[in-house]
Amino acid sequence: VKLASGSFLYVMNSYATAQLKEMGVQWCVPALESSPENMLEIANNSTLPIVQVINGNPPLFTSAVCIRKNPCSACNQQEKKYNLKKDGKEYLAVSKNCQIQLFNKKGYTREKIKANICGVIKNY
Repeated sequence: VKLASGSFLYVMNSYATAQLKEMGVQWCVPALESSPENMLEIANNSTLPIVQVINGNPPLFTSAVCIRKNPCSACNQQEKKYNLKKDGKEYLAVSKNCQIQLFNKKGYTREKIKANICGVIKNY
């Protein structure tokens, strides 16, 4: 079994990667909130292989609070999508199984730093 850490563990420095390695993790993903400079710092000093998300659509947040306007006993818990706009930005809210996740309609991209990161990440 190979263990990996995802971006939601908030790996923000080489101390975190060292701890993960000690726990048996074989590769990790830096926190998506990390700056390009910090990601390069992690890649340069990590004791683990680093995987960087370049494009994706991770949820901006997940909530255990359902936004449906019906009681839980009357809900079929099937997926329901809502399009939202605020301050000129577009979002997609997905309600399923009594939870809601909010996504940016444009998704997540780090294309601008792709070349810099790929040039630093070590080959393990």
